[in-house]
Amino acid sequence: MNCDNEQIKADLRKIWNEVVDIIQDFGIELTGVLLEIETNEDGIEEIGDAVKRVATLATQMETATENYETKIEEAKSVGIELKDCLTENGFRIDSEIMLCGAGIIGTNIRKITYLQKGKSKTPKVEKHITELVGEISKNSKSIERFIDLTIKGDKAEKIKKSLDWKQEDIDKPLTQKEINALLIGDDSLIEQVKGIKTVEQALKAVEYGCMLDFVPEELRTAEVCLKAVRNIQCPDTGIIGTSNALQFVPEALKTAKLCAEAVKNNYRALAFVPEEFKTEEFCLKALEQDGSAFKYVPEKLKTEEFCRKAVKLDGCALEFVPEELKTAQLCLEAVRSKKNVIHLSPPIHNVFEFVPEVLKTAELCAEAVKNDGWAIKYVPKNLITAELYTEAVKQNSVILEYVPEEFKTFELCVEAVKNAIFVWLTLEHVPEKIKTTELWLEAVKDYIEDKKNDWVLIPGGENE
Repeated sequence: MNCDNEQIKADLRKIWNEVVDIIQDFGIELTGVLLEIETNEDGIEEIGDAVKRVATLATQMETATENYETKIEEAKSVGIELKDCLTENGFRIDSEIMLCGAGIIGTNIRKITYLQKGKSKTPKVEKHITELVGEISKNSKSIERFIDLTIKGDKAEKIKKSLDWKQEDIDKPLTQKEINALLIGDDSLIEQVKGIKTVEQALKAVEYGCMLDFVPEELRTAEVCLKAVRNIQCPDTGIIGTSNALQFVPEALKTAKLCAEAVKNNYRALAFVPEEFKTEEFCLKALEQDGSAFKYVPEKLKTEEFCRKAVKLDGCALEFVPEELKTAQLCLEAVRSKKNVIHLSPPIHNVFEFVPEVLKTAELCAEAVKNDGWAIKYVPKNLITAELYTEAVKQNSVILEYVPEEFKTFELCVEAVKNAIFVWLTLEHVPEKIKTTELWLEAVKDYIEDKKNDWVLIPGGENE
């Protein structure tokens, strides 16, 4: 009976962890969809793929909630509650993570739903947005059901309030300016922007750069525009880098100096820089911020030497390098890039994804995984080895969840747990047959010395 109870606890912990991950990932994916729609309206395939990822997460959330409802009833029948399955610190932090994730979802819900009015320029994009709203609705309902089952009090209300949105709000007739204000994320700005009549008021408004869109043309002076492109923080969310004021600057005022200032603050501004200013040096400045800026680089600049400089600045630029210029040496430079960094959850893209299959040698695969453990996802099956998986979990213990059972050796699991940020989460993915006394002691010895073992749940220990 005790063995059965432990399995029920393990199942509840697993579902709980899955939901925490889904809520985070859903917010990230919604942000990605929004960026695709706003900056890549011609990329119908990319927008469609992003919507599919959101739909997959919505289905996973629905399934996880149903599984939890079933499992919690089973648990209650034998006197087990959620608090018996999680540490107090773990529950507290996961609740905060869910609140943060719900906040990101809520912000993007408002933005994406209002995209249904005026923002979509083609029937295909409009179709994707409609599909997206349906998936958002399904996911929000699942999250609310889960919260009702697990979290009580103010925290629960805050999470649910973050997800609160009503179809009638979407159906209200709005002007394009009002839609833009809502996309910015602050309803109170709607009234504020209607009264801009002087340069002083315009300068005040562009403390949020994206507000330049609401400044009358005759008040968009060089001073106002310069201030706008320098202020890249958007209201409400406080997210840095989301504003792209250069698109609202009159062409006559787009000097080399002003464009350089805009790109310095937001690499996406490169899309709105006049072609005559897009020199190699100018474009490389944008690429220092983010390799995705490569999509805005003129074709005439995409030489072998320029591509080499680009991927050294940010390996992510490899995605946009012409296929004929992707050499073995260039791909090596990309995977070694200082910006090919570690992610704490599966990233949407990885530099190694954009390396041609024919160039993926054992040596290049090893280099890629050494630099970013998630590269293991794009290693050809015939080149996968136990050593590569071990290196991957050394770089990022979260990857243990995705390691096939046949590769989960004692040595690999020890490496994963030793390098874990949240040890108890990593332990969920260690096979039971490997959870020996030796593994537990090896995994937590540093925590015991430093008295930092709050995250570790040791069978039979005081914190079980």
